Amino acid sequence: MTRFYREAALSSTEKRGRPRVERFPLDDELKLSSLEHMQSLLMEMRRNARTNGFPMLGYLLDMSVIEIKEIRDSLADGQP
Repeated sequence: MTRFYREAALSSTEKRGRPRVERFPLDDELKLSSLEHMQSLLMEMRRNARTNGFPMLGYLLDMSVIEIKEIRDSLADGQP
């Protein structure tokens, strides 16, 4: 997101009187559960793509599932 849009979104939020939402760091357990959920969604999308005749999309989703698995494994091993 560009700086202009970020500032515009922030100022419109402040104009409505809502407090500014601060981002918080996610702990590893929450990251792992989020990645597991994302991986299961991608696997379902992959099955649907292949079932409906889109093998190339299925292949690309396979690559995404593998990437997420590697990220999950590195988080589980304690690497950042």
